[in-house]
Amino acid sequence: MIDHRRTLRAIADISRLFTWTFLAPVPVAFLMEPWNLHVLGLTMPATVPAFAAGAAACTLFWLPVRLLTTDDAENLRDREGYLAVALGWLVLSAFAAIPFLASGTLPNVIDAFYEAISGLTTTGASAFRVDLATVPESILFWRAFLQWIGGLGIVVLLVALLAQLTQGGHALMRAEASAHAEQRVRPKLRDTAKTLWRIYSLITLGMILVLWALMLRIDMSPGQALYDAVYHAFTAYATGGFSNHSNSIAYYNDFYIEAAITVFMLIGGTQILLFLPGPKNFLKRLWNDAQWRFYILTFAVAVALVAAMLIRTDYTAPTALRHASFAVATTLTGTGLSAHDFAPWPAGSLAILLALMLMGGNVGSTSGAVKSARWLLMAKLVKRQLRLHLHPRAVIPARLGGRVIPEATLIMTGAFIFLYLTAWLLGTLSFLVLEPFDIIDAASASASTLGNVGVGLGAVGPTGSYATMQPASKIIMAFLMWLGRLELFTVLLVFNPNSWKT
Repeated sequence: MIDHRRTLRAIADISRLFTWTFLAPVPVAFLMEPWNLHVLGLTMPATVPAFAAGAAACTLFWLPVRLLTTDDAENLRDREGYLAVALGWLVLSAFAAIPFLASGTLPNVIDAFYEAISGLTTTGASAFRVDLATVPESILFWRAFLQWIGGLGIVVLLVALLAQLTQGGHALMRAEASAHAEQRVRPKLRDTAKTLWRIYSLITLGMILVLWALMLRIDMSPGQALYDAVYHAFTAYATGGFSNHSNSIAYYNDFYIEAAITVFMLIGGTQILLFLPGPKNFLKRLWNDAQWRFYILTFAVAVALVAAMLIRTDYTAPTALRHASFAVATTLTGTGLSAHDFAPWPAGSLAILLALMLMGGNVGSTSGAVKSARWLLMAKLVKRQLRLHLHPRAVIPARLGGRVIPEATLIMTGAFIFLYLTAWLLGTLSFLVLEPFDIIDAASASASTLGNVGVGLGAVGPTGSYATMQPASKIIMAFLMWLGRLELFTVLLVFNPNSWKT
């Protein structure tokens, strides 16, 4: 029997933790913004009350709920857990929108919620219509921080909570994890979260130090370089895509920064369990992982194809490889950062980028979309079916990472891909009806938001914008972000009446 009090308590517990996130941008405001607001004899940056309002609203929600419910979060039943996750993501997005509204940077409720859910789902499609140079640094930092905690949040949920509902995703992830890594993942959500938090934070810190050093060498001030380094480490590793510059990574026009962020995006698309055993034999461990090998070979082949097409249009080979590597990494991993305008690129290269938006990185990473393990498994199924045509009575199991994948997982994987492509098609049709888009614009906007990619093609490409789209389109995109981030079935269960029966 489902107990809605336990579901509410779980959402309240998540909201209680989320309350502390509103403190993160406050030091940024005091360090980087003018102190021009006077309140009760105190002088402070104008954005500080906006974050205080978010923290207060969050507290006014979770405090009475916790007082009126019992603490039984460790014993959530499946349906209660799924509802808590799906609804909790919406609740947190609503609270995360408050600083945008209270600061006046996004005074429209739809735009503010859209920006917040775009951050927490690590999509990175922005509703800002103005030059980001005019937006307060703390508000921009809030966007990046939302992506960073959203990236960690989905990894924790995939590993520890959505074991049954990720349509074989958890089973595929376990099949690809080394035995040592699997032993290190503890059964309780709290212990698992702590383990993953340490790995996630250490990798992020390493990225910050690398980017800071690279940005100092292009004559940025130490403070601004550190701010930019933290910002882009947050959004690159979380495969989020927000930048504090309107032209994203193109702002720096620096090969070394682009190369570092390309590597960081690829790390973000790598299954986090592969980092658990530590640095010893790390590269060998990666290569021995079937999912990661498929993922990185896809990256290499796509780079080669796109670069070859660019060379045919008078790009030099080094420039073609530089541009192709960044564009392929940002679309394959669902990051959405941009360093070059690929609008004028050959149609074939744009088709490859669109296909990569549907693929995604590893299961168990911060990446979105279908994920490479599922596509790899579908390829193995096709191969098995061909063999069965030749040997109808043979028993041929599907294997991944040396382990047999249960038939139930294969069925769930096929169902997931079917539903994913159906959602993509419906999103495309919606945008064709609501917006003055051609088929490429609409298809890429749908793939980008459903796959939590951020950047699209044409009107929503690196030089385009989601900000000018209709409010109805933004609501649909927000739904697609939510749907894609929680892997479809988690969200669809919210609309199933049986999920709510007590």
